Amino acid sequence: MNARRAGATPGGQRKPFKELFEALLASKPNPDTNNRYTVRELAARLKTYGVGVTYQYLHQLQTGARTNPTVAVVEGLVQVFEVPPMYFFDNSTAGRVDEQLAELKKLRDELTAATALQQALDDPLTGIIAVRARGLSPGTLRQLHSLVEQFRALEQLDSTKDDDG
Repeated sequence: MNARRAGATPGGQRKPFKELFEALLASKPNPDTNNRYTVRELAARLKTYGVGVTYQYLHQLQTGARTNPTVAVVEGLVQVFEVPPMYFFDNSTAGRVDEQLAELKKLRDELTAATALQQALDDPLTGIIAVRARGLSPGTLRQLHSLVEQFRALEQLDSTKDDDG
């Protein structure tokens, strides 16, 4: 059985499932990696909730190639992303939840930035570099930033995964 009315509201146009799905993916990171879920990771997580689904199927839902998720997938997403079931069936509920998720993401991002700053300050050499950079011209700071980014890339400190895992 498919959840054919995903995103529907009484008397209103339903929100496309791919928009709802994308909002969830963007709002809540994978707790194992603290990064956005890839569809492979999400398929594995759904399996822990008893939902057997392929990453290919999830990718089709994500891109809109498929628009009617199974009831099992909807139930699994409700559990993984901790949203009310009506998120997928009522635009008003989806809007409220999306606002709450956006606020949580903002708070999570601020906490991540604060944590990174604290970790940087805990490293004496990083602190010395920051203090010594103070007062440099904007152009020199941009060059210093570029050098730091190049060194981080060389040491593979900022590697990311593709969404299809």
